[in-house]
Amino acid sequence: MTDRQRQRMRSPAFNRRLVARFNLLHPVGTPVLYRPVLEQDETRLTRTREPAWMLGDHNAVVMVEGVAGCVSLWHVEVAPAEEARP
Repeated sequence: MTDRQRQRMRSPAFNRRLVARFNLLHPVGTPVLYRPVLEQDETRLTRTREPAWMLGDHNAVVMVEGVAGCVSLWHVEVAPAEEARP
């Protein structure tokens, strides 16, 4: 992860835009790859359970199936179509 990416993760304005864009493009139920540890390769295929929102004034988060509590949007990416199939 670059210093610029780390800086964006801490920017409330950037994270608000991230939430708005994520919700606009990806409805509840969207298949995503969840990465429990940000800078490691392990991912889990899951789906969103709720729209993304701001936790506090600076954390962009979303609920995903199979994970208790919310996860950072920085830890999910939309699954490629070939991985999203049942």
